[in-house]
Amino acid sequence: MKGKASRGKILLIDDNELLQDLGKDIIEHLGYTPIIASEGEEGVEIYRKEKEEIQAVLLDVVMPGLGGLEVFRRLKNINPEVKVLVISGYSEEKRAGELMKEGALGFIQKPFKIHQLSQKLQEIMEGK
Repeated sequence: MKGKASRGKILLIDDNELLQDLGKDIIEHLGYTPIIASEGEEGVEIYRKEKEEIQAVLLDVVMPGLGGLEVFRRLKNINPEVKVLVISGYSEEKRAGELMKEGALGFIQKPFKIHQLSQKLQEIMEGK
């Protein structure tokens, strides 16, 4: 991270390797330390162990195994104050809508640009 202090950790839970790589680069560019989980169970376990250091979670909706909604519910059980930004290739009304109803703090549709993710993360961090 080229000498900059981290602003905290961001957990990205997504099964798409291309998005993992892109997400890692964007998270680092924004000054956070990325943690990548390639499936839901892994993401829940990472969050359970590192919840004190994780500032926010970027959560894909559709993944093999444990899907986004169940992952979200488990994260909320671990920490009711968890900050989750839903990322999905589907529109908000379809799959992501249920997560929003249950308390996810934002939604961004894939593919997204760096400035879009940056803006959404900043909104979540500032509680907007």
